[in-house]
Amino acid sequence: MGTRYNDVWVTGSTGYLGREIAHRLANRGYTVYGTDQDVDITDFDQVKEFVRRNRPQVVVNCAGMRRTLVTPQNKNEAIKVNGLGPRNLAIATASIDSLLVQFSSDDVFSRIMDEPVDEFDAPVPDTTYGKSKLVGENFIRELNPRHIIIRSSWLYHADGGDMGEMVVSAMEGRPLSRRVDQIACPTSVRTVCHFLMRAIQAHEYGLFHVVSSGACTRLEFAREVYRLLGTDPQLVTAAESDKATAQNIILEPLMVQMTGVTELPTWQQDLEGYLKRVGLIPEGGAR
Repeated sequence: MGTRYNDVWVTGSTGYLGREIAHRLANRGYTVYGTDQDVDITDFDQVKEFVRRNRPQVVVNCAGMRRTLVTPQNKNEAIKVNGLGPRNLAIATASIDSLLVQFSSDDVFSRIMDEPVDEFDAPVPDTTYGKSKLVGENFIRELNPRHIIIRSSWLYHADGGDMGEMVVSAMEGRPLSRRVDQIACPTSVRTVCHFLMRAIQAHEYGLFHVVSSGACTRLEFAREVYRLLGTDPQLVTAAESDKATAQNIILEPLMVQMTGVTELPTWQQDLEGYLKRVGLIPEGGAR
């Protein structure tokens, strides 16, 4: 099993995922170094100096350019942040034999896949964002063998974003529209963080698809949010389809299943458990 990790550097620690991870690590007795813009991961000198000075045994990279901000016009900037940044972290962590954890995405695959894809299927991204995330994955594989790469799908949290909008709309009883031509595996930050804690403790390495089991449309997911919050699910109606932005990517968590790191919930169980954890529904079940 190896020695226990103690010191962890979390980059992007002010974002929703970074905050959750830093909080959980601190609660479990780890010494956590949280940084955001104070350490620019695209600046190799800054990364190298931070690692030299603090010598973290684990680096969890939550920094990156979000999907909604990436366009073909800012491709170079996206690859710099999502690709060069992880490269810098990989070189620096390898120099002190530390574990590097990188968060990736189902966007490394084509937006329309005929069958579920596991960790052994070749990624072929067809978006600028997906290409930038794959660049980061490839640099890490090449430069630091002690790594965990986590691909997830429709990662949600109640602190703003799409989930925040759904929760507010449901609690106010307002109508909402969501797509039926976008299909994936919605997964909470709670489930991803649980996997990460277990993987670190088990000294696991490699590429993992970490998603709740099953898949659904955006419409089905939003209706389940409404149902759990005690609001009529039929208030959520189908939005207009758009072939250019349609999606059908179902990640298969084969490595999680084979290694037995943790048990993954269904997307319905995950959603209900997450809403309970953040206090939006009582422990007994739906409102």
